[in-house]
Amino acid sequence: MTKISLFLHQDSGKKGQIFLKILQKKLNDIKIDIYPNIESFQKKCKQHNLYFEKEIIVLFADNEDRLKQLYEKKDIFQDKKIVFVLPDMHQENLSFVHKFFPRYFTFIDDKYDDLCDVLNKMAIR
Repeated sequence: MTKISLFLHQDSGKKGQIFLKILQKKLNDIKIDIYPNIESFQKKCKQHNLYFEKEIIVLFADNEDRLKQLYEKKDIFQDKKIVFVLPDMHQENLSFVHKFFPRYFTFIDDKYDDLCDVLNKMAIR
């Protein structure tokens, strides 16, 4: 069984809610667990998953401060399948995201069609 652990900060606003609605609509039978703050997400990432459970981490960084907070905790994401949504295309943000070794990344102003396709394919594997 595949599940998505989604970091979607409680203060991500309208863009975060739109993103969540798109995921819920376009992902085929994939359970989505939402974590609204860094602390709860960090606690979740330190837990061990069941052997048969496939997990995909989706990180929604709605601003540069949130991206920097995630970067400070990047060690908890080692050896995990990560998909990232970045706030914009600034060079500093692009250099941050590559240090996570994500399977895929996109930007907050995307329509998320490609992202949902990637997540569905990752869930099948």
